[in-house]
Amino acid sequence: MKTVTEKRYYVTTKFEKYGTYTFMARSKEHARQMFESGDYGWEDYTEEYGEYNEVIDEIEEEIFADTQLSLEGVLA
Repeated sequence: MKTVTEKRYYVTTKFEKYGTYTFMARSKEHARQMFESGDYGWEDYTEEYGEYNEVIDEIEEEIFADTQLSLEGVLA
């Protein structure tokens, strides 16, 4: 009987992504104030796809509902 030694694991990561908000403002400082005050009246948002500063948050083993146990493995 051939046994499988590898299992599926889910690796959950956290990462930063870069986005660009477009604000109609009077100056750089005004645009900064609008963003920091939570003014979500921005006109456009684009993001750069990719993972930056990625770190592992959690690793979970996949559990199969139909996993079968054999007496051979239990008694060995």
